[in-house]
Amino acid sequence: MGQQDLYPPGTVVFAKLKGYPWWPAKIEDERTVPARVMKQKTKTKTPVWTVFFFGSRDYGFFGPDSIRPFNKDAVERDLKAKKFKTKDLEMAVREALDPNMEDDVDDEEQDEDDDAAPGPSRQKKGKKKKTPASSAASAVTAQKKTDDDGIDTQAKKKRANDQVEHVDQKRRRKSVSEDSTINGQKQQSMPEQRKAEDPNDSPEFKRLHHLRHRLQKLMYEKKQGDIPVEDYPKISQLLKDVEASPITYDLLRRTKIGKVVKCGCSYDFVGDAEYNLNQRCQEMMRNWKALFVDSKKEQQATGGTSA
Repeated sequence: MGQQDLYPPGTVVFAKLKGYPWWPAKIEDERTVPARVMKQKTKTKTPVWTVFFFGSRDYGFFGPDSIRPFNKDAVERDLKAKKFKTKDLEMAVREALDPNMEDDVDDEEQDEDDDAAPGPSRQKKGKKKKTPASSAASAVTAQKKTDDDGIDTQAKKKRANDQVEHVDQKRRRKSVSEDSTINGQKQQSMPEQRKAEDPNDSPEFKRLHHLRHRLQKLMYEKKQGDIPVEDYPKISQLLKDVEASPITYDLLRRTKIGKVVKCGCSYDFVGDAEYNLNQRCQEMMRNWKALFVDSKKEQQATGGTSA
């Protein structure tokens, strides 16, 4: 078996960029990768895999020194032990662990507002494309051992710089700096920094927004008897994640999660002696109502003082 066969298409791995933690990614079948991406990959004597990052939804090219296996059991233990230090990395790991989560992200923009009043539209997220929420900041270079094929390093850097100069201007505006290279191959960037002026790019919003979307699929506007008992544990875990999330009036307003939880208040979860889903939904709504009232009072007091 050749080295290239170590990670066949569809394999979940960790990939490493210098300056960033090991990040979950999926080995791609290069026949399905957009041509504009594959144009950036150059040939080498050592195997180089094309990967698609979870969370950031960017592509990259990595050799064997920058890829390691993704052990699901070990990752789940690390996740429970809170060893992933950033919200973006934690969400990316959760997406890698849950195969359905990637599909949720793909269609999230398309059907998220089925229950919402008309409002400002957001840019749709297509599969395997960069989004405003995942626009990278600075470019980084992956560490890899030098090949013994005699390739002139300076020539490779020159070719990479030439590629950067021809990047489409619209794509330039999406990143703070130019894309980096891996052994002469242009590398799209990772997500750690974000536009601070956009509240929808905050990790709190993204986490609560995603939880709302998953709850919506499980229990929004369901008729009595529509929710199967086997979905109760999933709903319970999602409610637990919502309960553990920091909640503000602004987050409630922008994520519209209250509309989904309210459906749980009126639904009779037959046979639910373990999770208390209905009671927990009602308790959350009571707490959020108090938060809403307090926020309104604060706004009125501020307005009165200003007057």
